[in-house]
Amino acid sequence: MRPSDAVWLVLPLAAAALAVRPWRHAAVLVVLVGGLLLGGAEWAVEAQLRYGGLFTRLERASEIQGGIGLTADLARTAFDDQVRALEGRALCRPCDVPWRYPTTALWWFALPLLTVGGVVAGARTGLRAETRLPVLAAGSLAVPYLLLIDYAAPRFLLPSYALLAVPVAVLVTAAATAAGPRLRPVVAAVTALVLAGHLAVQFAVLDRAVERNRATRQTNERIAAALHDRGVRPPCTLTGQHAVPLAFHTGCASRQDGGHDGSITDARLRALARAEPLAVLVAGDHSPPGWARDWPVQPLPDLPGVPDLRAHLSPTAVEAASRPR
Repeated sequence: MRPSDAVWLVLPLAAAALAVRPWRHAAVLVVLVGGLLLGGAEWAVEAQLRYGGLFTRLERASEIQGGIGLTADLARTAFDDQVRALEGRALCRPCDVPWRYPTTALWWFALPLLTVGGVVAGARTGLRAETRLPVLAAGSLAVPYLLLIDYAAPRFLLPSYALLAVPVAVLVTAAATAAGPRLRPVVAAVTALVLAGHLAVQFAVLDRAVERNRATRQTNERIAAALHDRGVRPPCTLTGQHAVPLAFHTGCASRQDGGHDGSITDARLRALARAEPLAVLVAGDHSPPGWARDWPVQPLPDLPGVPDLRAHLSPTAVEAASRPR
């Protein structure tokens, strides 16, 4: 996992090791801290070599995320964004989309109640540590994604969901045990029915996500074909909006002279345009850089949520288009 996530995991574990007398062994803290340092060593070395230091890399990461920090409004919107993202969005940024399928979040609202029930059941059945420690770790791992950033992706909280499955399992087991032999089949049937309903909802989410991905991929392939027809063929370069996924489909490189994908200077990008086919991608009311404004413009199929996508083609691309393949 990311080094920052590892810190959020180690914090509650170390706190528990210090607070609970039977766990208070030097070896436990050595393993936790040693594992954290060993796991983050490669990241720290890369931060020093490529970014100029740990704090510089952290500042850059915060800048890319649009800033990281706790505010009351951010906490409110983060929970709202997570709920909306459960409809099948791999990344909800910005998450200003309508909430069309509230049923996809029923389990999300039920999970805290089931977790509390699992902790109570654990206290009554002698499983205090087995239920409380996973909840503590799950809450800590969720902090940066619920309270410190202003967008959502369901995958961010997968470790927390996995940990919370432990107290929920304890609750279900305790309920079946308390029901006794006669009612135990009823508890099992209800549990199976709820699980089946949850899986049905998740299948519907998956089906919609796959359909969206299929439509996007087909559009990307049409865009790639249009660019190939206009001379943007390997070796070639794309820059601008949505250059990364479209470069994959066209077989080109993706280079940006700014933003979080910045990997080349403006001067080097212009020199590259003189050496091989290059397309500057813009959409909506955005404009290309000044040196590409007089290049021929190729309208492209619209991507979902990306109107008026077009490519400004370098002279090298125009020349390549005139040659037979």
